[in-house]
Amino acid sequence: MKKFTKYKSASNFWINFCGGLFFILSLILFNIAGVSNNLFLIFFGSLIAGYAFILIGELIFLKSYANNELFLKIKTKINYKRSLLKFWGVICSWLILLTIYCMIAEIHPERYETAFYLFMIGGIVFLPFSYIYIQETDRRLKAPEDDLYHFSKLCIFDKKGISSKELKTYSLKLLLKMFFLYEMWVLCSYHIYLISNDPQSYYDEHISLVPDVMLLEIITMAYLVLAAIDVFFASVGYVFTFKANNTDIKSVENTFIGWFVCLICYFPFFELMVRFTLLHFLFTSENWTYWFGEFYWIAMIWGVLVISGQFFETLGTCTFGIRFSNLSYRGLITDGMFRFTKHPQYIGKMLNRFFFYVPFLSVFGFKGAIISITALAFLILIYYLRAKTEEIHLTRNHPEYVEYALWMNDHGIFRWFTKKLPFMAYSAEKNMQGKLF
Repeated sequence: MKKFTKYKSASNFWINFCGGLFFILSLILFNIAGVSNNLFLIFFGSLIAGYAFILIGELIFLKSYANNELFLKIKTKINYKRSLLKFWGVICSWLILLTIYCMIAEIHPERYETAFYLFMIGGIVFLPFSYIYIQETDRRLKAPEDDLYHFSKLCIFDKKGISSKELKTYSLKLLLKMFFLYEMWVLCSYHIYLISNDPQSYYDEHISLVPDVMLLEIITMAYLVLAAIDVFFASVGYVFTFKANNTDIKSVENTFIGWFVCLICYFPFFELMVRFTLLHFLFTSENWTYWFGEFYWIAMIWGVLVISGQFFETLGTCTFGIRFSNLSYRGLITDGMFRFTKHPQYIGKMLNRFFFYVPFLSVFGFKGAIISITALAFLILIYYLRAKTEEIHLTRNHPEYVEYALWMNDHGIFRWFTKKLPFMAYSAEKNMQGKLF
């Protein structure tokens, strides 16, 4: 299949994929070393190991420094005043997030307490080193008075010369990290704990009804590892947003509908939606192990399909790599699964839900199956809206995405579908107008 080559992909699938495997390998090595009970060490150690592998790979093979202004511009004299001001802005950002996370952990300690302590201790340990990066970056930037600078001025109550546009940009970035960084660290620390210390509890939760579970344990472990790799990229993606390796946030979604359809897909909003909508029938129904667990060959075939859904979703996230981030743009991705479709992770997620929950079977019979299928269709609609709001944001702000999306109309794996249903094809004109359908 042809590959979009007009613009070089910001990230490389194989480098990211190997980085994900290196993340899992580091967990295994920590376990062998007998330090699996030290969650702080294995959490940050495995994340940094995976990130460092990808960073080195990009420097060697992608030459991510080649067109980076930080490496092209001649260094100017260090502006200690501005550098210290920005460092104070970073500290204030961390304190704001820490305060909010503390309040959330008080309300929901069983879910967030571990992630709160990881964020607090991680900030105390690693935040001082950020000054060196801020100082060296500041002296190389063409426009050093960036969004961080304007936020930092606000933090010392100096309103003179503050740009409301830059302040809004930084506020959106901070809001983005406030919500997703914490949530992804919760999920990542949970998966790390399961893999390192307690995989049996995961087996018991998912396949306890099945008499002969050897095959299903293998399938379930593969599913767990894929999910761990998926949240690994999300966890590092929200932390390491650096201009030095072109992983900085170029733009952030600024519409209510864009934020709304994204946030309702995550805790706690998703749980509320499950409780009060048709999704309740889908997510509280018996999963695939209940229906096929006692039939060896059917279980094996369907288990592979379950893994394939998670695998497809993970490959989509893996292609983003360390640039993974909801509601923002950090460079055009055309490699990996994005060679075939614009939204591979959403397609994988829907396949995952279909194969895992088997909506066409229900303990309530035909009526229950109809309700579950309708609930899945509702979930697909939500992710369709997520995809459309993302396309609108990227179309309005990044012309290189427009060229890629138009190219996918003629070369993507779903080109036959959009030719039969033209209204489903990408349209720059509709997206510029903000049309969702």
